[in-house]
Amino acid sequence: MGQPKFLIGERVTFVRPTLITPSGDYSVMRVFPADMIEQRYSIKSPNEPYERVVGERDIARIDGQPGAAGPEVAAGLEVGVGA
Repeated sequence: MGQPKFLIGERVTFVRPTLITPSGDYSVMRVFPADMIEQRYSIKSPNEPYERVVGERDIARIDGQPGAAGPEVAAGLEVGVGA
């Protein structure tokens, strides 16, 4: 697998919203280590008290920011954590 498509802190939304995955803005909170199936992310809505784990194909970038993951993303660090 290549580099993650989304960066920590980027705003994303669901590609196909449903009742259990509502539309709206979410922030990428964590990038999990890549597995053989699909890159996974933890995302959080300001309207929900919890994070959701989603696959890369389930979300799309909102503000058109280019995706270029750095080493902190590849390591799966959380927003605001680390030196």
